[in-house]
Amino acid sequence: MMMSPQSASAPTVPPASAPTARWPHALVLTSSLALIGVCIAHSLEDFVYGIPARFHLSVMTAALLLGAAFVVQVGGIVLATSRRRLGYLVTGLTGAGWAVAAAADHLGEVVFVSPYREGILSKALEVGIMGIGALLAIVSLWALLGGASRHAR
Repeated sequence: MMMSPQSASAPTVPPASAPTARWPHALVLTSSLALIGVCIAHSLEDFVYGIPARFHLSVMTAALLLGAAFVVQVGGIVLATSRRRLGYLVTGLTGAGWAVAAAADHLGEVVFVSPYREGILSKALEVGIMGIGALLAIVSLWALLGGASRHAR
């Protein structure tokens, strides 16, 4: 049996035949893209309100760090599109990272500060990052565990 270079180089999660088994893969891709959109909108707002300075970062340094985070996140999506286990690992870690960072930095503001920035929209973006990031972490883990049980090595 001949193995393709792709299958020899990186473990993948085989496509499932049952419709319900495709859910984790579809949810990983959908929630990853949604998280990027919400993160970009929120990050632009953070820059407007001078948040990089609060962390002693120049705008350029903060923009480069944010860009690097998005490159990693998009890389995870690309790998997950091919059902690569590393892709699900990266999407899960980036989802968890965004959710934890947003909660650590903004949860108190979301709950206790009013009026806040641009009002309910600002709070919705922050809650969106927390919720979508947590969802992405969970469904990425689901995809990893489901793939491992079907394709154990």
